[in-house]
Amino acid sequence: MELREYQQNCVDRVLEHFEGGHKSVLLIAGTGSGKTACATQLVKDFWEAGLPVMFQITLDTLATQTQAAFIRMGIPEEEIGIIRGGTPEHRDRPVQIASQQTLIRRDWWQRRPWGLIVEDEAHISSFSTCAKRTRQALPRARYLGLTASPWRMSKKQGFDHYSEQVNAPAPARLQEMGFLSPMRYFVLPAAAVDLKGVRTVAGDFSTDDLVNACNRPEVIEASVREWRRRADGLRTLTFAISVEHAEAIAAAFNEAGIAAAVVTGETPRAERERLYKKLHDRELLVLSSCMALATGFDLPSAECGLLMRPTKSQALHIQQIGRIARPWDEKEFGLILDQAGNCLRFPYPRLEDIPADLRRQMPRESAGAGGDGNPVKTCPDCDALLPNFAQICPHCGHDFRKEVLAHTGPLVELVSKAAAKEKEPPESRLKQQFHKLRKTAYERGLIPGWAWHRYKEAIGSEPKAAWCAGSIFRKPDAAAMNSFATYLALMADRRGLDNRELFVIKEMNAEFPGLRWQSVVDLNEL
Repeated sequence: MELREYQQNCVDRVLEHFEGGHKSVLLIAGTGSGKTACATQLVKDFWEAGLPVMFQITLDTLATQTQAAFIRMGIPEEEIGIIRGGTPEHRDRPVQIASQQTLIRRDWWQRRPWGLIVEDEAHISSFSTCAKRTRQALPRARYLGLTASPWRMSKKQGFDHYSEQVNAPAPARLQEMGFLSPMRYFVLPAAAVDLKGVRTVAGDFSTDDLVNACNRPEVIEASVREWRRRADGLRTLTFAISVEHAEAIAAAFNEAGIAAAVVTGETPRAERERLYKKLHDRELLVLSSCMALATGFDLPSAECGLLMRPTKSQALHIQQIGRIARPWDEKEFGLILDQAGNCLRFPYPRLEDIPADLRRQMPRESAGAGGDGNPVKTCPDCDALLPNFAQICPHCGHDFRKEVLAHTGPLVELVSKAAAKEKEPPESRLKQQFHKLRKTAYERGLIPGWAWHRYKEAIGSEPKAAWCAGSIFRKPDAAAMNSFATYLALMADRRGLDNRELFVIKEMNAEFPGLRWQSVVDLNEL
């Protein structure tokens, strides 16, 4: 199996870090980039060098899939052992694929001089009891973390134990290269489910509360109607809250005359493969799942994702979208129908929004959850989810420029500089107008400089720097300061600013002069 050029570059950079003395490297490779191919090549490199390798997986069902990838890369089957419940062990084989659930109940592996230990799905596996025990028992081994989604629900679960990281190209770049499908996203114009009474448990919505809120006939029937309107005939994966919810969704589709089935974590592998083939062959049009299709699933012909499970997990959101992003000859674009409000909840609602250089120490996934101040908007004509800065909908041609005044409030008349100086309003009115523009920039997810330039265009002169103070938050508290800091960090990432931290500090000082915002905002978490 030959690697793509950028994949080989990722492999080379990982090896350079190891050769440079680093013991632990994180490889961030998003959906469609081929992190498994990169990892498999690295496993082969260590195997060819005579160094034993342990590849840790989070799900028993991934063992056979991983073994097949190793064989395709050129590692003989007789060189590969599997540590998994119910499977005979071949402890002398140099390459071991180990289920973390089984590994934690064994100890023989702790006495072996491993050259490389791979932690697949590092955003999960790196924080497991098994991973922690591995690092304690084998401090001299080299560690490679693999993840497509380096977000954790708690700031205590950062990736500090990785001393270096390597990033594959961003999803938008992979789309340009043809390795990911173009995507379209649709959300309900108004929330179909009220989540105000849903509790948060361990950083995410309570499953029990979600079932009560979402597993209702009227909600599911509305989703079926929306599917008929937007995705009729497309091979569809639905992402449900629970097994009961997945079954209710499948039943509703079947009652509507649309062939649907259910797959769960308890579905036998052979049955799963049968259902995947039926979906590919269009004998099924809808495959409803509860957490069974987010990791380790690969069906490029899947054309539509129906998001039915509200979540605060950025990682889960991106993983679900990624199931639909694989390119396929018959697929013009991947379609996401977000019935859960997830696209309105995250800094990166779309694959295309993920920056090229994701940092391994990300802010809490739930930061900004709830939709307030999120830099996305819905087209009123076709319901497409667009960045807030979009002026023309690329799908239906709706012109947002006609709506600017309605969203930003009254603006001063655009006149010549000379006329503006002759009839210049009092300073208080000018300051008030600048404040309105600052608030608009924040609420619409635009960079603060937008307000500065809009004001200059309208008035013919620059606003005073001191006017930034208190322009958005009259009585700022810790929550407001953290929210503004998160917004600034996102703006810096979108612009690709090299001096990201300096930009955040400058704008924070402008909005909150004299206030000790540094005591409530941790820049390292942004």
